[in-house]
Amino acid sequence: MTLNTTRDLVNGLSSSRLFLATDRLLVLAGLLVVSAALLGCVRQASGSTPSNKSPQNSGGAGFQIPFVPTSTPLPTPTPAPQPFTNEFVVDTKEPVCNEVQLEQGNRVEGEFTVQGGSGADVNFAVWDPNRIQIRRKDRAAFKQTFAFVATGPGNYCIQFDNSFSVRSNKFVKLAYTIYWK
Repeated sequence: MTLNTTRDLVNGLSSSRLFLATDRLLVLAGLLVVSAALLGCVRQASGSTPSNKSPQNSGGAGFQIPFVPTSTPLPTPTPAPQPFTNEFVVDTKEPVCNEVQLEQGNRVEGEFTVQGGSGADVNFAVWDPNRIQIRRKDRAAFKQTFAFVATGPGNYCIQFDNSFSVRSNKFVKLAYTIYWK
């Protein structure tokens, strides 16, 4: 195409068509400039340059966007406190053990009421998974509260014993809540 041919083409176009064609060329040129700038920023952030042809950076467009893990792990949701209730008879022959499966750091808070016999009382104890007694109250009468924190994972025993009574069985209402760590 010679200069005269180009001039003839431009002269043949109406001014609005020439403006539209020029405008489109400017938009395309602007997009190319922005794309090149973004590519340079990504290459700079990843340490990749056109002369850096390591196997790690040779795929696709010649660079990789680095993965940067977050330094703070996502929080683990804590389960809501879980309440439990139980009613039972403690006879004079054998203690009653209410087993509770806990993880280290779980907190248990509860209360119990005793009915029956002349003193409405029982021996109360809490045993850890290693059979070590961590709470004890002898002849606990009427309404009592208790609390403990699990020192390790496993089955804990909330125990009621009426062996000191010769003939009176006791009725116990137990209520406790586990607060998860």
